[in-house]
Amino acid sequence: MRIRGLRYWLMGFLLIEVAMFILVAKLIGVLLTLLLVFLSSAYGFIMLRNESRSMMEQMTSAMQSQRFDLFQQNANGLKSVAGILMIIPGFITDILGLLLLFGPIRRRLEAKMPGVNPAAARQTGAIEGECIQVDQSLEGVSGEQGTKTAQNDETIDKS
Repeated sequence: MRIRGLRYWLMGFLLIEVAMFILVAKLIGVLLTLLLVFLSSAYGFIMLRNESRSMMEQMTSAMQSQRFDLFQQNANGLKSVAGILMIIPGFITDILGLLLLFGPIRRRLEAKMPGVNPAAARQTGAIEGECIQVDQSLEGVSGEQGTKTAQNDETIDKS
């Protein structure tokens, strides 16, 4: 049932994109319309390439400094989505992509992302988790290893 609804939504969206293309072509001409579509796609490719490079550089430096900023990656992710929307031919997707590039709109979307609370994490700088420490002194003759949990120091034998 959901697939049928998605199919209708997608067909409606494509019809609106085609209608928008025809309207813009009537206003400025077919050649200029095609040029706009081509330029917006080229801009999307350039933006996506630059964002992927930036994301890789930030991830590399975060791994070297052992500090990973999840919220900066979310901002880069939304910029990448904007680039993908710019690549898709059509004026509505271009408008949506340009809207994602504006800081206030992007920050509102980041705040509404599930499982992400940028205000709390930026204040504490910590991410909750569980730590498991492997104790090498518990290694037996047969190669069994024991582990200690950081919470209660109980030894658990692995078999």
